[in-house]
Formats: sequence, structure tokens, C-alpha cells
Amino acid sequence: MAQPQSRKPKVHISGSEALVWDVDDVRYLRQTLRITGSLAGSLPRSPMQNIFQGLPLRLMPEEVYALEAKGLVDIVDETHSYNPPPSSTEQSETHQQQSASGSEQITLSTRSDNLPWYQPQPLPHPAATSLQQCDRSVHDRQRDKMRATVFANLWDTQKYFVAPGMKFGGDYLLYKQDPLICHASFVASVKEMDESLTLTDLATSARLATTVQKKHLLCSPSPSGDTRVSDPQIPADSSPDPIPTSLSPDTANSIAVFAVEWAGF
Repeated sequence: MAQPQSRKPKVHISGSEALVWDVDDVRYLRQTLRITGSLAGSLPRSPMQNIFQGLPLRLMPEEVYALEAKGLVDIVDETHSYNPPPSSTEQSETHQQQSASGSEQITLSTRSDNLPWYQPQPLPHPAATSLQQCDRSVHDRQRDKMRATVFANLWDTQKYFVAPGMKFGGDYLLYKQDPLICHASFVASVKEMDESLTLTDLATSARLATTVQKKHLLCSPSPSGDTRVSDPQIPADSSPDPIPTSLSPDTANSIAVFAVEWAGF
């Protein structure tokens, strides 16, 4: 288990990306806060392959929103963190002065936060807002809000490791422990409470999840203010992989959960 840090991890917002560059911050997020993210950088000694990745760590908007809402990270606005570059005249004068004094040196820094022209600026408004493009439709913004609510419940209230679930046909994969040491127990999809689902879609999701020895969860923000679980086939107290059953979450993050399973296998 990682030891508590004397400072909060820094999440750098650049355009629509949320990146973590410090390896100690990455370790703390994973071991202490159960935030895994996804590594997005190339390895210095193996730059021509994309199977194994390195820093930076890319975070989902939902992860940033949940971390910032609980005050667990510092958000850095990369857009306004760089001083204006010197003019060509200033550069020429500086070069001439250094050449005349014999003090011209080239220093390569391994960290950008040690450079004199880099001044990290805290984000003055919620990071989740900065990650959303201004021209996003109302439907897209509503879905972002639903995903943030569902993620916050699964991660903070239910204490799961939550990772992207696209490879298994869902929005998230839920792990009881670190994804490095166990397989996912559930595939979670975010749906509106009144959204229509065809039998074909339900059968497809259920068969895929059952084939890979998982259970598919349909998750929706709950208007009633509590977390409701529906799994008529397997009672939560007897299932080897019980689905979330907490009934006392923060009402702002309350969700309804419905489990679907293919009984033909």
C-alpha cells in the first residue's frame, strides 16, 4: 500500500486530455485511490511498439470529476502555464551577451516544472467542465453527467476499481481488486432510466458477458435517492460474485443497477 503523500497528485488538463506525468502520483492514484487510468506514452527504449506503454497516465473525465469533487487532486491548466516566448530581438541580445562573456551553456532539464518559463496554473473552474467541448450537444452533456454519477457510485460508494469496458461491450469494467491481479467481475453499461432496450441488445450483452465469465450490469442514475439492485436469478447473499448492494450512498451519486445474465450457458 502506498504511503500518504505530502502533496496532492497533479492532473494536467491539456485540451480535452487529463494527464498525470509524475510516476509517484500514478502509483498513489492506483494503490491508494483505486484510480488506474490508462498509460498513453511510449517507452524510451522501445518507441516503435504500442503493446507496453509508459507515462503519461490518461484519465477519463469521470475519474477527474470524482477526484476533484472530493478534493483529492490538484488540477493544472496547461493552456495558461507557459510564459510568452521571448521575441527574436531578445533572444539575439541574450545570445550575444552569453557569447561575449563565454558563459553560453545549454542545459537540458528532465522535468518541465523546473523550467523558468513554466508556471503551473491551477484551474479556476471545475475540471470536468474544461474537459467538455463548448459545442457539445445537450444530449452529450446529459450523458456525461450520467456517466459521472454512475462512475462516482461504483468507485466511491461501492469501492470497485473501475476501468474502461469497451473491449467487452460496456462502458466500464468493475474489479474487486487491482486489475493487475484479478479479472473483472462485471461489465457495466450506463443507460437512462426510461431508455428503450431491444431484446437483441439485451441478449447480446448478456451472452457476451456470460461467455467471458462476467455479469452485465445496466446502471442508471436513480431518481429515488437510493441504490437499487435487481438480480432475480442470484440472491446477493449467496452469489460468489455479489453485485453492489449498498443502500446508503450519497444521494447525489445514487444509481439503479439491473443485472442481466444469459441462462442458456
